[in-house]
Amino acid sequence: MEIFLGNPVQKRELKYYINVLRLFHFNIIEEKFSDIRYVPLSKFFSDPVLRERINVALFHKGVEAFYAKLDDSVENYEFFPIDRAFIGLDKLSVTPEDSVTNFGGFYSKYQTYYNIEQVSVGSLLGSYVKKKYNINITTLELLRSYFHDSIHFNTFSSYKFRFDRHQAKSIKDSIHRVQFGFNLKHENGDSFANLDGSESKTTRNLGLVMEGVTDDFCKTVIKEVIDETKIKIECATAFEKIILDEITSTSYVPPQVPPADCDDLEKEYIGTINNTYQYVWSRYYAFLDEFTAGDIGQFKDLMFYSMIEGDFSNIRDYFSSFNDDVLGFDNLFKNKGSYSY
Repeated sequence: MEIFLGNPVQKRELKYYINVLRLFHFNIIEEKFSDIRYVPLSKFFSDPVLRERINVALFHKGVEAFYAKLDDSVENYEFFPIDRAFIGLDKLSVTPEDSVTNFGGFYSKYQTYYNIEQVSVGSLLGSYVKKKYNINITTLELLRSYFHDSIHFNTFSSYKFRFDRHQAKSIKDSIHRVQFGFNLKHENGDSFANLDGSESKTTRNLGLVMEGVTDDFCKTVIKEVIDETKIKIECATAFEKIILDEITSTSYVPPQVPPADCDDLEKEYIGTINNTYQYVWSRYYAFLDEFTAGDIGQFKDLMFYSMIEGDFSNIRDYFSSFNDDVLGFDNLFKNKGSYSY
């Protein structure tokens, strides 16, 4: 869900500008990723050659399982359009400093979602090095990426024009996203929530919390898909086993030592996973340990649906209970000098 803020004239103009950006969404691919050959995800279901790269039936089962897991209260959930999800097939130019960014997969440097344009950029595991892995593992990793982008697509957002929009260099620069999920942002880019220090073991960064909640939901669905389909996934290498375990884990995974039979890029990819666990996922899991009061599934659902609906009243009540203070939420998360909810 998204809303536009301002007076009636401003809201109408804002909606027009955002729709223009979304209409010509492919421009962002040409501008930022001109050296990568992308195809829309929809091509994997229509092109006979690309259909061989993923397990189409497993992908469909994943989408069904995701929808079935959603609470009935989420009436307006829409899957992210597959013609707006661009999948990188190969890199047209390779430089020595590219390193792991040439590998492809969920942890690729190029993996991202553009909220205003509603465009996602992803790749298949190993696609940039023209290396193919178990088709089911490749499909599950792709599902994880697609689920992430669908959740971002459905997360509550509000937009308004910036005060100095007439001095902006582009249409996009004139637009400010005020709220995303249960976090707010100043026009200067400062978040309502704290940023974590480099040595933090847990988190007070609401953006990181929402990313953890998102990934948790995706992985839970993937585990359910594997259980329901009873699909047998035989890993041909230790690298594939590490990827499969990471895709299906909803708890902290300790740093993985790259197996001896991994090539250099596989080792770097595992290193990227380890770094992400150290600075993102491990803090999220520590945060869950710190603030789960009762059923952890209910706590995760509270955060997930608050994020989708943009209603932070239940979130405020939940965290205020830890301080016996109506300002408990602010005391825990508010960035010093930021405005309150």
